[in-house]
Amino acid sequence: MKKNQRKQKIRLIILIIIIIIILLLITRCATPRVGKIGYDDSTLEVDPPIIEISDGSKKFDKQTKIDIFSNSEFNNKKIIAPGSNGSYDFVIENKSDKKLKYDITFKDEMDNPVNMNYKLKIDGVYIHGNKDNYVSIEDLQTKDLSIMGNSKNLITIDWKWIDNDIEDTYTASQKNDQHYTLGIYVYMSE
Repeated sequence: MKKNQRKQKIRLIILIIIIIIILLLITRCATPRVGKIGYDDSTLEVDPPIIEISDGSKKFDKQTKIDIFSNSEFNNKKIIAPGSNGSYDFVIENKSDKKLKYDITFKDEMDNPVNMNYKLKIDGVYIHGNKDNYVSIEDLQTKDLSIMGNSKNLITIDWKWIDNDIEDTYTASQKNDQHYTLGIYVYMSE
């Protein structure tokens, strides 16, 4: 009997050792190899790149509606009239180490029709419009812009209410205060 009990005990120990070895192999295969020599972290997911947008006085969302129409003719109040013009600057900052691509889309919102036209500059270079010519908001859309890691792009929007007698007369005939904003939407692109 003692011999049979001893054999059973040895079989049980061997079975336990096999189970432990299998568990160790499963644990080794299932866990990341952080700290191991030759470890390649390129397969790990990284945090998405960080883009920050600001206009000098405040930071804002990647999809923001802004009243950009400060007018020097009216003591820099948000009042516009036919023929008025101005500009608005904001900064897109890439806080990651990698080069990124982004798109900017613009959408104007107004209570009454206004013949507003624009020029767009990035870091002082005209992207849409030029020194003498403005473009419509539809022509302002910009895709596949690049920004290097840990750098900034200065975006300048020049605006001008181009005279249009029919629209201007209609807008002036409205008794309510005119509300005009520009939606700026920044999207990361591939």
